[in-house]
Amino acid sequence: MIDKYIAELLKTNTRVIVPDFGAFMVKAAAGSSDKQISFNDFLKYNDGLLVGHIAKADSISKDEALKKVKAFVEDIQKELKANKPFKVEGLGYLFKDPRGSVKFKSGDEKPAEEKAPETKTAAAKEPVKPKTEVKLDEKPAAPAAKKTEDKAKKAPEAKAAAPKAAAGDAKTLNEKLSDNKKGQAQPTAKDAKTQVKAGVPDAKKVTGAATPGAKKPVQSQKPKKKSSATGIIVVAAIVVVLGAGAFLAYLNWDTVKTWLPESLFGKDEPKEVVVDKEALKKEQARKDSLRKVQMIQDSIAQAKQDSIKKAEELKMKNQKKYYLVAGSFKTKKYAEKFVTKLNSDGYNAEIFMERHGFYRVSYNSFVDRQQAFNEYRRLKNQNIQVWVLRH
Repeated sequence: MIDKYIAELLKTNTRVIVPDFGAFMVKAAAGSSDKQISFNDFLKYNDGLLVGHIAKADSISKDEALKKVKAFVEDIQKELKANKPFKVEGLGYLFKDPRGSVKFKSGDEKPAEEKAPETKTAAAKEPVKPKTEVKLDEKPAAPAAKKTEDKAKKAPEAKAAAPKAAAGDAKTLNEKLSDNKKGQAQPTAKDAKTQVKAGVPDAKKVTGAATPGAKKPVQSQKPKKKSSATGIIVVAAIVVVLGAGAFLAYLNWDTVKTWLPESLFGKDEPKEVVVDKEALKKEQARKDSLRKVQMIQDSIAQAKQDSIKKAEELKMKNQKKYYLVAGSFKTKKYAEKFVTKLNSDGYNAEIFMERHGFYRVSYNSFVDRQQAFNEYRRLKNQNIQVWVLRH
């Protein structure tokens, strides 16, 4: 059923991902309108397309649909582990190549089954058995070994080790090693008796010497490594402690300095203190002089601004203006009251001229003639009595 849903989705989609397994890809063949289906075993994440389609088609939940997909994947993997191709209905076959990668072949033609890699490796390991060949080569040397053993029985017990050594020379390397192990692991009672009779003080040394092919036990170098490692650890610990102490001393240098003798630190000479005071005086004098110069420059700049302002005021005072006359009063008191009223109404009123005993009051005054007449027309439009006087 799952392969049926995959085939349905590939008709309208270029990719259908089977979660935790791989993706079926649709590509247009070059030079034709046919489409080719391939398989990519790297895309394994669940994009929800297949699970959602199954849930909708079977009217089940997405969790149940995902379980169906997982069961489908398990069936595929069982067949592929057995090196058998798995048929995807309506699409083709999934199979494993000799390297173990999952491949896809479209169509109804079933791909050839690959032999299991285990049988190949077993077949590759079958030839050449060096042990059997060695045993065949050793057969001629067996009578010589028996003769030497017979001679060893007839000879005195003190010389029993010599024929064994001669027999050992005729044996192969594997037999020598096995004889040496047996001789080292379990010394016979006869060897012990011969050692005592020969007057050898240490029986263990004699038994060791009786096997000429035996190797001396190699002492492991692990203790040396441990000793060198412990030495390195000790040195590293000392370095860390010294470094930590130096760092703490640097942070608390004032406290450490009190613990050390004063002879280690030179006292400040009185001449150096005098030089510092003179330098401070010179620096203070330099700052004072700069401050005075700045004050002088500021006062000069302020004087310039004041003179410019006075000149402008004088110029404005002497310059004739266009006054918008509001009225003329014989008493100055009445004129001042009228000015106060006009200013409260928002005008820039003033008493600008006294002539023939009359004080004239203006609504406003302008240096520019055009501005004066613009204001005149505005007041006239409001039916306010006004006239223009240049004074």
